[in-house]
Amino acid sequence: MKMENFTESNSGEESATLSLWIIISYYCFVLIGLILNVCISICLIQRKERGIFSLILHLTIVDCLSTFVAVIEIWIINNHSWVLPSKLCRFFSGSEVLINTFVLYETICINFHITSTLNLYLQEIRNDGKSPISLSEEEDSDQFLVSHEEEHYNRNVVIDYRRKKTDIAILVPLFLVWFVGLSVSIPQLTLSTPVTVENSVVLCTIFDTFHKRLLQNLSVAFRIIIPLPLLFLSLVILITRSYQSMHLKNVGQNLLARKTKKVQSMLVLGTVLTILYVTVSLQRQILAILHFIAQEINAAGSLSNFKIPPLQNVTCSNLTNLLSAMAHYACSTLRPIIYILVLPELRYMFRFSEKLKCYKK
Repeated sequence: MKMENFTESNSGEESATLSLWIIISYYCFVLIGLILNVCISICLIQRKERGIFSLILHLTIVDCLSTFVAVIEIWIINNHSWVLPSKLCRFFSGSEVLINTFVLYETICINFHITSTLNLYLQEIRNDGKSPISLSEEEDSDQFLVSHEEEHYNRNVVIDYRRKKTDIAILVPLFLVWFVGLSVSIPQLTLSTPVTVENSVVLCTIFDTFHKRLLQNLSVAFRIIIPLPLLFLSLVILITRSYQSMHLKNVGQNLLARKTKKVQSMLVLGTVLTILYVTVSLQRQILAILHFIAQEINAAGSLSNFKIPPLQNVTCSNLTNLLSAMAHYACSTLRPIIYILVLPELRYMFRFSEKLKCYKK
């Protein structure tokens, strides 16, 4: 589709394009993240982990897919024009919205799941403290033995058949996260099309201005207004809970006590993932908001009204937009590294030296 009636000066649009070797080096960095995410996904599938690890599994799979979106987006921004086949425009637009929306909501879901797990753990500790048969390390376990041989006592055994809640359900939150991501991405997937403008520049955009405005409002609502306050709220809760968990002590070999280290690792994981998103990816959301505000101010009929983030942004140079995208997709490599460093279960999977020693024995 061509659009000849919209013209504007390109003097302010020219910006430095990064060298090819820089782009290739960045692709290698993203490829490392793809390999790590694939390895973690395979390990989690084989171990059939539940709970927090199931949420991490979905996030690693989406991060694997985000690698291909990152390659397309970085290449297009660096070339100032859509240079790929026209059919890929819809695929890219829909996938970009789905993946980035899912990552944001899944991070929030992980944070609240960790908070719920900690609350359940604290409840177990309180219940365990109320148990009349709980033993401390200083107590002798033989003191409860009856040493009478001649006397016989009637002993009643009471069995509690009440089901004890030991984990937090994740099916409903996962369904909601996928539902929101798909709902927001379907309009982009169906309406996006490449449009040729002046100087043979091709934009992957939505030509219908009415639907474009609706999609912008939808994007602002479900990708910025709703999730960001929830993200900051979950971060505050995690930081508060992390401070409270510092007073938890690992005592002996008690089953509840052995969970203390795991819960604390989960708190650190959620906090670090959220801080990573805020420091690296939040700038992408801010630039998108500024872009939408600028489009509302500009007069209708301007070429800038047909530019849609993340490929184009009227409030910053092309170089700034490119660096913003590169920083954002670097998270797909940083997240698996955080999993390995923070979670003992995943860290053990990558201890190849110890595994080789076991095989030699």
